[in-house]
Amino acid sequence: MFPDERETADTVIGQLLDARERIHRAHDFSGNGSGLAAPQIGIGRAAAVVQPPAADPIVLLNPRITATCEETHRSSRDACCSSTCASRCRGRRGSPWRR
Repeated sequence: MFPDERETADTVIGQLLDARERIHRAHDFSGNGSGLAAPQIGIGRAAAVVQPPAADPIVLLNPRITATCEETHRSSRDACCSSTCASRCRGRRGSPWRR
């Protein structure tokens, strides 16, 4: 989104946060992070909200994946780039989450 799209960005952010809140009321994410991308709720924009464990939500506009973890987790066959993976993989050689 571009600076002149501020009103659109605010609307998309509001919709993402509202949807995230409804999802969190319906599902237990105890101790796990979660994420929601705008296209998942029918919004054709490059925007997402992620909720790391025990932290405030983070809104991403025009996000880019710059690295992924080579580890796969039981819930997915894909390489992981989640905040949950960050806590498990931090410090491992080759991890994008390495400090």
